[in-house]
Amino acid sequence: MTIEKTILSSLLFNEEYGRRAIPFIKDEYFKDINDRVIFNLIHEYLNKYNAFPSKEALVIDLSNRKDLNEQQFKDSTSTIENLSSDPNTKITWLLDQTEKFCQDQALFNAISKSIKLMSDEKAEISKGSIPQLLSDALAVSFDTH
Repeated sequence: MTIEKTILSSLLFNEEYGRRAIPFIKDEYFKDINDRVIFNLIHEYLNKYNAFPSKEALVIDLSNRKDLNEQQFKDSTSTIENLSSDPNTKITWLLDQTEKFCQDQALFNAISKSIKLMSDEKAEISKGSIPQLLSDALAVSFDTH
């Protein structure tokens, strides 16, 4: 199981983890479109109902989306059906791994955006913003103090 699938599973099956981790997770951290769609469904459900969805609720919400092609729908449904929980997994380990994942992805995204800025003459933001992009990425942390 990948860290992305572990995060999605833990959001569904471990409310304590979900409440502590979700404020720091961004959809842009998920490379796979299906994982990103599922994360957004979880996040939208949480914002609307202040609770985490069941797998059944996710599949129903997924079926109401009109922006997915048939293959994306099938792959996302399969991913949801395969999400499961291991009650023996320690929440501190989950949070540490999720924080590392978020930090790595934030840095990867910042570097990718910086490379695009360097090669794009018509970029929307200036090359001078690269240090801030990198600084923001390096500042990703689950520490609320």
